Amino acid sequence: MLELKVQKKKGVVAIMDYDKKSVLNNDADIYKHREEKTLKETLSTMTLIERASYLWEYYKIIAIIVLLSILFIVYILATIFKPKTNTKLNVTIIDNVLSFEEIDSFKNDLYSRIDNIVDQDEIMINSSLVFNSDPITEFNSRQALIIFLTSNEIDVLIAPESEILNYAQQGVLAPLTDELPADLNKALTNDLLYITLEESDSVAAYGVYLKNARFFSNYDLEEPLLLSIVSSSSKKNNAIECIRYFF
Repeated sequence: MLELKVQKKKGVVAIMDYDKKSVLNNDADIYKHREEKTLKETLSTMTLIERASYLWEYYKIIAIIVLLSILFIVYILATIFKPKTNTKLNVTIIDNVLSFEEIDSFKNDLYSRIDNIVDQDEIMINSSLVFNSDPITEFNSRQALIIFLTSNEIDVLIAPESEILNYAQQGVLAPLTDELPADLNKALTNDLLYITLEESDSVAAYGVYLKNARFFSNYDLEEPLLLSIVSSSSKKNNAIECIRYFF
């Protein structure tokens, strides 16, 4: 088909024709029907690395969702079927000086001293809190100790003398003169720290110096460590066995 266009320019009439060649043919490739390749056909033309890249590019969101779902289900099942443990004693040590071997020996010996321990029971020894360190470590340790105390997780607290004095005044520690049996009270007479409480003006022993205790007697400390029983502990009998073990 010939298309004519009239163009006027300076009194001259020009007839211009546009060749059909400037228009796409009806049988041009753009008009041809293309058959979509199947995933199998697409992958068959790729190398192993190209296949992995292709599948990840197009299916990564689905893969991530499926993976997270599986992990969540595994976590729920593990929580449900995990045997419930019962902490028979929690000993927290501030500014620990004992070696790993001494702590393991201490922990294993306590298992044999505390009555009625079964497979699901455990004894916790937390020696991770450090006060005599840089400000950030000290701050984090103090915050962690507050959380453990307010959640009633600690039964026995081993700490420097200044910390024991402080926590005794705050009512965190139990008076050992009320908790210790007569024989142990008598045996530890020279090792007890007596404190006068500011609020009540009462005097009682709130800590036992560990300078003569098992393991601790091997260390020459700038500030002495003491052992105290936390007032909120529901396992004071086991805490007393811990004191007997050291002496």
